Amino acid sequence: TNANFAEGMDRADFDEFRKTVIFVILATDMKVHFELVDKVQALAEAIEEARNQMGDPTASVTRCMSTCEVLMDRDTAADRTLVLKSMVHASDVSNPVLPMAMARAWAYRVVLEFHAQAQQEKSEGLPFAPFMEPHPDETLPFAKLQVGFIAHVVKPYWVEVARILPDLKDRLHQLDSNLDTWKQIQADEEAKAAAEGS
Repeated sequence: TNANFAEGMDRADFDEFRKTVIFVILATDMKVHFELVDKVQALAEAIEEARNQMGDPTASVTRCMSTCEVLMDRDTAADRTLVLKSMVHASDVSNPVLPMAMARAWAYRVVLEFHAQAQQEKSEGLPFAPFMEPHPDETLPFAKLQVGFIAHVVKPYWVEVARILPDLKDRLHQLDSNLDTWKQIQADEEAKAAAEGS
């Protein structure tokens, strides 16, 4: 069978689809993370204003997009692309919003990949990021890395995304719970290290 879902698209539609996919994938690069946070925050503020003007503080992005478009002097395509970018990037950094057992398993895999990369870079005499060096079985640096990642990267971003899509707010509760758990793991490991050192 032919699995080419784009087969029926005309050239203009395919070009627009391709451009959108590229923009959305590039938005997962962490070097644009903080710029994306700012853009999502601006969109969230405009959407909240539009919701307030509509008298419905829980109105969805789709229902208020045209109002936001007027408020922000943007075209609808730009808003849609930003929402797509924000959703894919939110997915890319979503393991801390999962139930803790799943979040920890995914974090372990990511940190194991970091460790392998750091070891490879060291073996080739290349510079490496120090936070990537510890193995995830080293519980204290593993927990510290998760606390920093959640507190400084994931939470500020997901707070803004949940302002756009309020149905995601339950994920913020899970995120806070996971952050508390990682902080407790960090505190326990620090206490254990202090007791062993005394």
